[in-house]
Amino acid sequence: MEMHEITYPDAQPVDSYGPGFFRVAGEVIEGPMVATSKRARAWGGLDDLETLLALSGEVDVLFVGMGP
Repeated sequence: MEMHEITYPDAQPVDSYGPGFFRVAGEVIEGPMVATSKRARAWGGLDDLETLLALSGEVDVLFVGMGP
């Protein structure tokens, strides 16, 4: 079996996630996060509109996961 490393030259891969955290491009982000193809950062939740508005020129579609 041949193994090939996957690279993401134009994106930030979500490596893993679990209770209360995400690992994006090797960086652990605890709690809610916002991710675009260029960056990922912590997010303060639905009351943190400033973080979302700062992405207005980068985002065409916004998906919000609300958990179980």
